[in-house]
Amino acid sequence: RRGGTQRSEPNRLHAARVTRRLIDSLGNEHPGMPLFIMGDFNDNPTNKSIKQVLQSRGVIDSLGTYQLFNPMDKLFAKGYGTIGYRDRWSLFDQILLNSYASITSREGYRFWKAGIYMPPYLVQATGRYKGYPKSTYIAGRYKGGYSDHFPVYLHLVRKAD
Repeated sequence: RRGGTQRSEPNRLHAARVTRRLIDSLGNEHPGMPLFIMGDFNDNPTNKSIKQVLQSRGVIDSLGTYQLFNPMDKLFAKGYGTIGYRDRWSLFDQILLNSYASITSREGYRFWKAGIYMPPYLVQATGRYKGYPKSTYIAGRYKGGYSDHFPVYLHLVRKAD
C-alpha cells in the first residue's frame, strides 16, 4: 500500500484480476482440482480485490464453483490481524481455497480450521510496538526479529483409513 491505500488500489485490483484469470484457467483445464491461493495480498478480507474480484466468501456452505472460501474472513471480523499499523490490525496474509479444497478433495481432505500463528517469540514484548509482530527492522534499524507480519496457517483433516 506504498503511496497510500487509494493510490495503490489499482495495483492490488490488477493483481487480483490476474490471479482470478489463473484460478479460472486452472479450474477449466483441471476440473475438480483443489486450489489454495495464499500470500500477502496487501488487502483485508473485506476489500474489493478479495471479496469481488477473487470472489471470496467467509462461509463454506453453498460455495459456488468459481467462488473461494476465505477462512480469514471470520478472524478479521473478530478483530484479529497479521500486521499492525497505527494501532489498527489488518489481515493482509490470507489463504483462500476453492470448493474442491475446502469441502472435500478427491483425496478425502477437507478444511477444519485456520489461524494466525503468534507464539511469544514472534511477538514484540515491550516498547511502542508491544503486541505487534517482532520485526527484523524498525525505521531502517536492525532489531533481530522475524517479520512485520504474523504467519497464517490452516488445518486440513481426513478420516483415518
